Order: sequence, then C-alpha cells, then structure tokens
Amino acid sequence: MAQKHFVIVYQFGKVASTALVKTLNTHPEIDAHQSHFLGEDALKRMVVNATGPTHSAYFRKHMIGQLNANLDLTYQMNRARLGHDGRRLTILSLSRAPLDWFRSSIQQDIEGHLPDLLALGQGANQADRLRDGLDQMLDRVAALLATHGGVATIASDLIASGARPLLTQLKGEPDFIKTMLLQALRPVVWFEDHFARCFDLSLDDIHREDGFWLRTTRQTTFILLRYEDIAQTFASAMVAANLPATGPMIRANDSRAKPFAQIIKAAFDTEHAHQLGALLAQSDYARHFGYTKAPAQNAKTTGASKRNREMVVPPHGLEPRTY
Repeated sequence: MAQKHFVIVYQFGKVASTALVKTLNTHPEIDAHQSHFLGEDALKRMVVNATGPTHSAYFRKHMIGQLNANLDLTYQMNRARLGHDGRRLTILSLSRAPLDWFRSSIQQDIEGHLPDLLALGQGANQADRLRDGLDQMLDRVAALLATHGGVATIASDLIASGARPLLTQLKGEPDFIKTMLLQALRPVVWFEDHFARCFDLSLDDIHREDGFWLRTTRQTTFILLRYEDIAQTFASAMVAANLPATGPMIRANDSRAKPFAQIIKAAFDTEHAHQLGALLAQSDYARHFGYTKAPAQNAKTTGASKRNREMVVPPHGLEPRTY
C-alpha cells in the first residue's frame, strides 16, 4: 500500500512524540517522523549550540545526531510544502504544562544533569545531595525569573534577541543554573521561537476545535494537541486531519524507569517547585493552552524532614500514563 501521508511531529520534546510517531507508523499509508528543530533558522542555531564549548559530551553528542537528522527532514518537508513529494503533509505539535514538562525533561536526561546537581547539593549520600541540588536549582531559577522582569518579559526578550543578552545579564551565575533557566522556559518560548519562524504562523492562526487546534492549507494540515488530553483527542484529531485511523497509542520512553525518578518527582512537589510553576503559569503560552492554574502542592511531601517521600499525587495526574 502506497504511503499517502507525510507526518512530522514537530515539538519541544517530552510530549509523547516518540509514542505518537510509533503509533502513526503502524499504518502503512503514513510515514511519520519527529523533530524539535526545522527550518533554516533553527538549523543555523543548532550549529552554534553544537559547537558551544560549555556543553557536556553527553548533550553535544545528542545535538550532532539531531542536526544530521533535521537537515534531511527539513529538505523533505520543504519538498512536501511545494507539492513535490506527492503526499499530504501534516504537522502535528503538542503542548505540556510547563512545570511538569521541566520535571520530565530533567528526569529523562538525568544522566547529563546528575554531575551538576550533585555538585550543587549537600548531603551525607548521593540521594541527599541530588535532592538538595534539585531544591537549590529550582529555588534559584524561580528567583531569577522573579528578579529579571518576570516570565513574560524574559520570554519576549528571548524570542526577539536570543539568549545572549540574558546570559550576559546573568554572567555571575553558574553555567548550570543559566542552562536550567533556559530549559525551564523552553515550552514557553518554543512556539514563537521555532514553530512560528518555520511556518510563519502564530498560535492564533490555528483555530480551536473540540479539544485540539486545526488549520488546513493547500498542501499542509496543522494540528495542535495538549499532552494531557491525548487519550481523549487523538482519534478525533486524526479524523479532522483526514489521516487514517491507527491502533491504540504505543507506550515509549517511560520516564518512570529512569534512575532517581522518585527523588526528582518529590523535588517537584515542594514550595521551591510550585513557586516556579506559578511564575511559568503567567506566560502567554500557559494562557493559550490552559495552564494558568499551577498544581496544588502535595501536603504529604512538604518539609525538609520529608524530602525523600515519594509523591502520592503526580502533578496534573499524568504519571500513570507518562510516555
């Protein structure tokens, strides 16, 4: 059976993209791929990032692999947008609550972050040092957001001028804290900084449907989903995009199996984390996708004496079905 649909799951990561691509590719008429960086502007910035001297070998290796893959995918996408591919192009993107995304991003890449978190923290053993390092990092990132104009101002500056001016202002901060600040802001700025630049579309150009957002042009269909609602909205979004029905969602990249997962989850259910969550909830991104209400702190995990307790209620109720 010939492939009729070319689908790119274009997103900022940790939003079930691997699961979506695997699920879409179970249908013989669909050729699905995923990407965080598409278009000439994003690829140029990838080169700058991949050659930056402050990145660890772990993250640099990941960047170089992504650069090669996204060069090829951008070429294929450009051909499809001009109608030279012979298949219908669908761009599928996703949002996720900012604080929960930040937790997941750290949990998924804990191998790369662990040395810096342990160096930042104090404690009698590795678990205590990691937990203290997470608390200090979350507290410092929230403080930087609060004292440098708030999330809306910082996000606007990042989109307009890139990271260099902000990093210059923060020259006294450790590189790791600056990296974590930018990482926490990634969902907040990604749609304007990547999606809009690549397709010359704003979020307001993609219209709200019943549980998702949709826009159709002559060659391309754009779909936006909320990570939290995938189970309820995926099938109807497929119908709206004229994509053939697939089977049930395939689970992939389950972050619960990552090392230190319970320590990280507990750290993100503290006052430090929820202060950060409240700040991120003030962004235009949070307002657009309905993330303006920060999750309530779990009373059973508050207080320094209870730091190593596991979370009883995962943030946003996502963890039982984390992809």
